[in-house]
Parts: sequence; structure tokens; C-alpha cells
Amino acid sequence: MNIFKCRHPWFIVTYFGVLVLSASLLFAQAQPSDQVWTLEQMLERALETSPAVHEALANELVAASQLGRAKTGRLPTASFTGIISPITAAEGNAVDGDTDDDDFGIFSKGDLKVIQPIYAFGRLRNEIRAARKGVLASEAATQKSRHAVIFAIKELYYNLLLSHQIKELLDDSQENFAKALETVEERLENDEGNATEQDLLRLRIGAASVDKEQLTIERAIAVTRSALKRHLRVAAQTPFKLASTKLNTVNVTLKPLDFYLSQAPQHRPELAQLEAGLAARQARLEATRSQYYPAIFLASGFEYSVAP
Repeated sequence: MNIFKCRHPWFIVTYFGVLVLSASLLFAQAQPSDQVWTLEQMLERALETSPAVHEALANELVAASQLGRAKTGRLPTASFTGIISPITAAEGNAVDGDTDDDDFGIFSKGDLKVIQPIYAFGRLRNEIRAARKGVLASEAATQKSRHAVIFAIKELYYNLLLSHQIKELLDDSQENFAKALETVEERLENDEGNATEQDLLRLRIGAASVDKEQLTIERAIAVTRSALKRHLRVAAQTPFKLASTKLNTVNVTLKPLDFYLSQAPQHRPELAQLEAGLAARQARLEATRSQYYPAIFLASGFEYSVAP
């Protein structure tokens, strides 16, 4: 008995192809990525996927287009108007005349105008300067967004490393408390040494405190890992491993305060953004004032009309 019949062999091939593809996709989804993250990889990923950075880059494009538009103010502008229409035959003049509705022709008219700006009392120059300062402000805003992302990733990363270090210390303390409790209980049971019930109680209180702190640090690790995943646009169920959980010692030579005060303005993009923004506002103000003066330009044109 034939259980399955099909008149088209390609249907069988397609059917099994879909089954194989579906099985491979399910297998791929069942095998989560075990990528090990380094700090450099996290920074690169965060900068690529950050909405704030993408928004700042889009604002840069807008500012660049405004600069290009301001520069075109020095170029000549041309406009052309064309009219084509059917027209009936007419005889006579504007006061007295007759039209022949059975006789049609084509009427066409063209009007070309060209205007070349010559001098506008600084308006065009100030508009270009304002647009350039706007570009600088947008670039500084992008750098500010990048710095904010980098700071957030590094803060979470090093907090996670510190939490892992603390957890290791708590694990060691918990193990030491367990050994001490076992020793004291044996001595009390065998009536050996000078151990007392108070010693046993103090050890139990200390062990309970370590257990409490261990739960707190585990919760802190989970929260920090979740925050890192959110910044990296990684799914919550995706495994997340760090390449290293050790804090490395960093040797820092502290310099005089005047050195840091002199270096800070050069490495603060928000200050550059503020200065560029103020300069752009001042340039726009001067451009607006220039509109009260007449603009000198050269205009030319060509016009024609043709009718049968």
C-alpha cells in the first residue's frame, strides 16, 4: 500500500530541504554562544550598538549638510518656468476680436532667471561660520557620547571584577569558618582544650554574616552582568563569560594639581561643544543683523513666447 504519493518529485526535495534547514536552525538556537569577553571587545561592541552614539553621528550628518547648504549661498541660483498649452485661433485685438474654436494650436512660453550674489554685508560669511561651528559642536557631542559609553562599560566591568574578587575572599572565609566550627564542635564533644559554647556561638554568628554577604555579592554580580548585557545588546539568556576575573595592580604616579587642571579642558568634549555652540550662536546673530542691510546681486534672464 502506498502511504505517500506525490506527482511532483521536486516537492519531496523541497520538503526534506525545509526539514533539514529547520533542524539546523533549532540546533543552532539550542547551542548558545560561549564567547569570552575582554574589555576591548565590550568597548567595541558597545560603541557599535549604542543608540546615543548613533544619534550623535546622525546629528553630525545633519550639521554637515547644513554647512554644505550654507556654502551654496555664494553660488548662482537659476529658475526656469515653462508653460505649454493648446490655444484656439483668434483674430482682432484686445478690445474687439473673434475666436475660432475649430482651429487649435500650441502655445509655449519659457522664463529663465539667474541670480548671482555679490555682497550681502557679511550674511553669507556668518552663516558659513555658524554652520562650521555647528559641525564642531556635533563632533564634540559625538565624542561626549562615546566617552559616556566607555565610562559606563568600564565602571560596570571593574565593578564586576571587584565583586568576583570579594566573592573569592568570602568563599575562603566561609571555608575557614566551616573548619573552625568543626574543630570547636569536636573539642566541645571530646571536652578537649579551652573551647567554650560562647566561642561556638561567635563562630556561628560570623559564619552567618559571611553567608549573608555572600548572597549580597552574588546578587550584585548578577545585576552587574545584566547591566553589561543590556549595554552590549546581548540577550538575557545568552551565556556571558569574562576573559579574566582578576583585578590587576596599576601603578600610578600622582602629579601636581596644576597639571590636571591644565589638561582637563583639552580632554573634556562638553567644553568644546559649549564653546562651538556659543560661537555658532554669535555667528547666527551677526548673520541676522546683516539681513537689515540690502543685498547686492547680479540678475539676468531670458524669456520667450511662441504662438501660432
